[in-house]
This record gives sequence, structure tokens and C-alpha cells, in this order.
Amino acid sequence: MTINWSTKVAPVLGLDVSTRTGAVLLESVSGKPKVQKELVLAPLSNGTSVHRMYRAVELFHKVRELLVMTRPALVVIEGYGYANAYTLALLVELGAMARHACIYTKAQYIDVAPPTLKKFVTGSGAAKKDQMRLAVYKKWGYEHDSDNVVDAYALARLGLVYAGAVPANKMERELLKKLRAGGKKCP
Repeated sequence: MTINWSTKVAPVLGLDVSTRTGAVLLESVSGKPKVQKELVLAPLSNGTSVHRMYRAVELFHKVRELLVMTRPALVVIEGYGYANAYTLALLVELGAMARHACIYTKAQYIDVAPPTLKKFVTGSGAAKKDQMRLAVYKKWGYEHDSDNVVDAYALARLGLVYAGAVPANKMERELLKKLRAGGKKCP
């Protein structure tokens, strides 16, 4: 997929889906990324005991509202991480609802596996959260209090490169070539 806009590229939304989902909306103006919106979509429960499906439904509504308001050209969602068995069911429910919001609003989205995102940012698919945060800052000068927003920023940056809106280095081009070949776009 290459999006051909002359000077301004419709925004790309990065979503790091979790119990405190990070969202960053970037657009490219003359090949330079510009943050349009950055936020944390906080859970309904806010520390109280609420059935996890209510949290997932609330996330659907928040993501849907964000998509309707911003109309991104592409949504880049971090794929599932399977490391923590205790939160896996909740994260799958939240992730399904975020993807459902994309389908519901007819927003095109791609899934990016966590190791792919880490390699895009740090050069290593096994980077830890603090390494990601530091690499995002060093590579692009971006920082935020939330790790989820930092990851969402990296996802949006990857989306701009994927769309051909900003230049890519050799490693990024190779990584995205593999993502295009094996990835699934929806719809």
C-alpha cells in the first residue's frame, strides 16, 4: 500500500491496546510527522471491579468515537502479546473490540506483531519497555508519561512509513516488506 498525497498525508492512528490503551494520531506534512492527538483511553473500572466485557465494550465506543472524529487513512494496532497468561483473555477482548471499531467505521487497519514493532524502533525484536521508550526518544525525540502512548506513537510512525508518507531506512524497508508480504489488512 502506498498512499500518494502531495504535501499532507491523511492521519495514521497508532493503537497500543491494553487496559490503558495508548492512541496517537500522526499526519505527515511534507514528509515530516506531526502529532495531531495523543491520549490514553482509560478503562471503565478505574480500579473498581467491573466485568471485563464492560471494559471491552467501553473501549469499542471510545475507539469508534476517535475514528469517527479523526478519520485516519490507516490504523496500526499492536498485535497480541502472549507472555502474561493472567491478562491474556482481557487483552484479547479489548483487542477484538478495538478491531471491531475499525471494521464498524470502515477504517483500514493492520496488525503489527510486538517483535516487529520493537525491531522497527530499536533494531531488536526482543527490546524491553524501557529500551523502547529510550529508542523512541533517541530516534524521533518523542516522549510521554505512558508507555502505551509511546508504543502508539511508534505504531503510528510505522504506519506513516508503511503508507509511504515518510522516508524509511534500509532496515525499515526490509521489515515493512516482510510485513506487507505476511500481514493482513482489514478491510
